Amino acid sequence: GVLTSNEFNTKGKQFAADRLIGLTGVVTKEIKPGEKGEVKIEYQTWQAISRENQTFNCGTQVVVSEIIGNKLLVQQIKEIDIN
Repeated sequence: GVLTSNEFNTKGKQFAADRLIGLTGVVTKEIKPGEKGEVKIEYQTWQAISRENQTFNCGTQVVVSEIIGNKLLVQQIKEIDIN
């Protein structure tokens, strides 16, 4: 069957969201515990919530750990010790 534009957008966006796990983004609207903010990844802005009830200020880099519906769960980028 033919997908309506609305169905296509929903499915396309979910597929796009799944590939964001593990990517880093920049907070464009402050994320507070229990409140949605926004994160920009590549050229797209997504609604995001903090995974560990942290506050992330605008300009902070975060990593996507999970997708819930149309929201990204983000957390602090862990320092990776190479030694």
